[in-house]
Amino acid sequence: MKKRTVLSEIAAFILITLFACASYSEIVWTDYSDNPLDMPMPNGDRSYMANIIWNPDLQKYQIWYEQGSIDIVTYAESQDGVTWSNVTLTEGVNMADIQVGRGFIVYNAEWQYPYKAYWFGRSGDLGDHVRFTESADGILWINNQPLDMSDATVEGQTISSPDGHAVLYNPDFPEEPYRMYIKTGDLTSIMQSSDGVNWLWYDYATIGEGFHITAILQLSENDYRAWGFRVYNVAGIQYLRSTDGILFDLIEDPVNEVGDAGPAGSWNSDRNYHPSVVYDGNGQFKMWRSGKNEATGAYRMGFATGIDSDLGTSIENWEIH
Repeated sequence: MKKRTVLSEIAAFILITLFACASYSEIVWTDYSDNPLDMPMPNGDRSYMANIIWNPDLQKYQIWYEQGSIDIVTYAESQDGVTWSNVTLTEGVNMADIQVGRGFIVYNAEWQYPYKAYWFGRSGDLGDHVRFTESADGILWINNQPLDMSDATVEGQTISSPDGHAVLYNPDFPEEPYRMYIKTGDLTSIMQSSDGVNWLWYDYATIGEGFHITAILQLSENDYRAWGFRVYNVAGIQYLRSTDGILFDLIEDPVNEVGDAGPAGSWNSDRNYHPSVVYDGNGQFKMWRSGKNEATGAYRMGFATGIDSDLGTSIENWEIH
């Protein structure tokens, strides 16, 4: 595929923004009344920077979150996304000389190791980088390795922060089955891979400058949804949509009800960022997001539910069984 230039990408973004999105339906979010979530923190003092999936084989939500800063990666399970059990420290993720956390997990029961994870890594020698692990159960991780992304960046661009990144797997993608969305310089690059380990640069996503994409869903062939944030110290979560996973429209900035900071003294009064989103089907979404209260220094997570009425089944189409 021919690579676009930065200037043409920015121009495309401006044109798309001008024609933004009157045809897109709204996700109506309802914030959980008892936020922040009472997440177990037996080994640290934080519960944030989470990634959540719905596992259709276990019929459970699975979460990976941090109890420290890029540290103490913890696993848990839930039936409802609010109450979490089987809280277990992961093995094979945290390293003595490298900070590792903020993973994005992809699940496929047909793989030898059904869980693949892409982590933020930070070390003196490697700097900020992307790491890879895989797992049979989501708790014990193996093959912990830094990813060589030298072929996944273009001249003059480097990965500026793997702290916010997202990965899609779809064997029906026109070229390679894996796509990674990650910030390179001020723009978001799309990487592609045949195996999830070796990555090549694919294209720039028209997402605007400075985004960290931490949640992306492909609901159908022509329906991509993405959520992200720009910077930590400015509370705000953005929502974007695309028909091809490349050209995105900015729908909400910030997302209504859940995208902005909370009131003074609240759990997310100073930070509201790093969303993770799951689609349950029939128009139903769930979102988990991180927040901080500067006065207490507490980092916690909030929960919300969302409804997109255009995706739901109308009562006219119901059948009695």
